[in-house]
Amino acid sequence: MATDNTAAPNRGIDEVLQQTEMGNFIAKNKAGAIGIIVLILLGLAGFGVWNWLTSKRDTEAQTKIFEFTEGSFKSLTEKKIEAAAFVSAFDRFAQSMDGHVSLFAMGIESANILIAAGNDVEALSVLNKIKPVAKNGYQRFLLATNLAVVYENVGEKEQALLALEELVKANVGIMEPKVYLDLGRLALALGQNDKARSNLQWVIDKGTDAEMTLLARLYLSQLEK
Repeated sequence: MATDNTAAPNRGIDEVLQQTEMGNFIAKNKAGAIGIIVLILLGLAGFGVWNWLTSKRDTEAQTKIFEFTEGSFKSLTEKKIEAAAFVSAFDRFAQSMDGHVSLFAMGIESANILIAAGNDVEALSVLNKIKPVAKNGYQRFLLATNLAVVYENVGEKEQALLALEELVKANVGIMEPKVYLDLGRLALALGQNDKARSNLQWVIDKGTDAEMTLLARLYLSQLEK
């Protein structure tokens, strides 16, 4: 039998809704169903707003990166700005980026230039500024290894060791033989012989790089003296 969906003026909405399965459900749970529909519509609207805001934020970030690249960063590469002045400029830039992910790459590149020029204290300031935006494994690896280099350069070997230990705890799995070799080397320099031995032994037992394995054996031989 065909379903009669032509409701007379005096027929109730519930009677019409009862004629279909979905309509029957809505009729019995009218308030809840309407609430769900409203939530769906609000969710779709919210998703559209979120996409618009994300796109707008990305566009603004790209503009700020371009301006910084052509300004302070270019001056740094051309050695036309003092390291301390650059750090001040980077701090303002980082604040304006409001945690945008693209801040990380600019920070790493800036830190590498500062490190190469022997400005380790300033490089450390930049690296600490980008810590909150290091989200994925590759970013954590770059951050930790650069921090370890800087800390060691300024004589803070314990902090260098800690940076690499945090990297291992994060289970990133990038260039592990090099990471464990540096852990062993730093621990050895700090007189933490048991820690040095376990890390160097990891390179020998699990590493696949012949050069790293050879260096690990050389460092380990120092503990046997």
